[in-house]
Amino acid sequence: MNKNALPVTIGICVVIVAAAAVLIGLKLHSKGSAAPASTTTVTVTASSNPGGSVPATTPPVATPTVTAQGSTAPLTDFTVCITPVIPCNGEMRTQPPQIIVSGDGSAYIKGLTWTAWGSEGATGSGTLELNNCEPNCAGGTDTPYQATITLSDLTSYGGGKQAYADMTVSAPGSPYGTQSYHGLLP
Repeated sequence: MNKNALPVTIGICVVIVAAAAVLIGLKLHSKGSAAPASTTTVTVTASSNPGGSVPATTPPVATPTVTAQGSTAPLTDFTVCITPVIPCNGEMRTQPPQIIVSGDGSAYIKGLTWTAWGSEGATGSGTLELNNCEPNCAGGTDTPYQATITLSDLTSYGGGKQAYADMTVSAPGSPYGTQSYHGLLP
């Protein structure tokens, strides 16, 4: 075996193992989601000279390319109602940073960050601000609580968009507790 062939063989094996890990990760990430899985193409190139040896300074190069399969809606075509306690009337947003969970605005969740947006279920984490409305809501004090929002029932509605029709808000340790809202389409 050529003394330069061993490093090249090891390099190719590393690239193959890395490509397999990417494929397994993509499969695990897309398992159970409504969004189609992605495919990954890994191209490995290596230079060789006519003598059959590969210089040690020319390692194989892996170029991963991720391509979505099929026609998927852009993530902006997935929305949720930002005022679930009153009829939405078009108050639908994509990955909203804030959701109002009271009719008078005395309870809202701010600083939302989302995971799995556009899949069958999405989860948001943020801070529930509860106003004690003492002596009244305008003069009350907000108290922050960690909160989680779970969205489900991805449903089609006007204009080819899809919305999460069900929402569960959970703020353990707060007076708010856990609330569920259903049928949140405009």
